[in-house]
Amino acid sequence: MTEQPQLDPQPEAQPRPGAPKVLGVLSIIFGSTLLLFSMVGGCISLAGKQGGQSATWMVKGLPNPEARAAAYQRFYDAAHPATVAQTMIFTLMSAGLLIIGIGQLHYKSWARSLSIYWGVLALLTLVASVLLSLLVVRPANQALFAELSSISSASSMDSALNSMLGSFASSPVMVLGSVVFYAPFPIILMIYFSRAGIREAMQS
Repeated sequence: MTEQPQLDPQPEAQPRPGAPKVLGVLSIIFGSTLLLFSMVGGCISLAGKQGGQSATWMVKGLPNPEARAAAYQRFYDAAHPATVAQTMIFTLMSAGLLIIGIGQLHYKSWARSLSIYWGVLALLTLVASVLLSLLVVRPANQALFAELSSISSASSMDSALNSMLGSFASSPVMVLGSVVFYAPFPIILMIYFSRAGIREAMQS
């Protein structure tokens, strides 16, 4: 009997790593959540554009309501362009992350490369947002609460509250907190999707 030649066994296909799918789910969650917050923030910013006029209900029953309304108007005039810019930045970046997350979930090669580019751009826009907060929004907040405190009676609860809020507005804790909150995820995306093994796994 003739011996049949043995065929070499086909190498088993390596299973795809599951991390791109996990990061895709996280990207979709973060992107959609930040997009919702950005849209809400944009609506609030638009509503606050006429701050002096719309602040009537905020100053009703307080001493010197006209002076308080004028202080709010000056705050909105100073801070509004920066807050609009920040809202636009976060809206575009969160929408981009949502789209990239869908691609990550399906192992798309374009999602791998865009994840790296998005991570770099996210860090740059975070720096820009921090600078806007420090150079524009924070001083406007400080000026607002200082003016409200000066309008109030020195011994009143309102003056003490405005002084406390002014101190809080002067603190860089909120700005530093935003860096701690937003920076890690772009860095994770940049590092992980730069790996050669992930490049090979995401070829579709």
